[in-house]
Amino acid sequence: MPCDGSYMNPSQRETDSLFICKRIVFLFKKLNFPIPKRIVEAADSLYGDVENLDENVAILCGVIRQMKKEQVDSIIYNARSKESRDLANWWEEHQEADSKRKNGKQTVEEKETFSKLFSILSKLSQEEFDILSSFK
Repeated sequence: MPCDGSYMNPSQRETDSLFICKRIVFLFKKLNFPIPKRIVEAADSLYGDVENLDENVAILCGVIRQMKKEQVDSIIYNARSKESRDLANWWEEHQEADSKRKNGKQTVEEKETFSKLFSILSKLSQEEFDILSSFK
């Protein structure tokens, strides 16, 4: 019988990465944002995208911070959707971790950067986004 690695489970970081990529796909679909190809591929894999985990967390966090309260309530705090509840739980844990790390202060530069990112993403077509995301 040939050897294989089917008995091996993903590491915690790989599991976290997969979770984040799936939440980005979920949120971007709800917001009608184009989804980066690498994130779609990572969300469909078993191991996520560990190399870009911190960047992906920053993307997810930044987009949520720029959402209107009504969007947050209808997308993230939709109790009828398991994906929404998962995202809401992550978001609350993430905010708490950010608060501890930054003592509750987001820099003006970060706010401006994520505001610009949110604005740009909402205007791109899927083709434009794929071209842009192909550059590292």
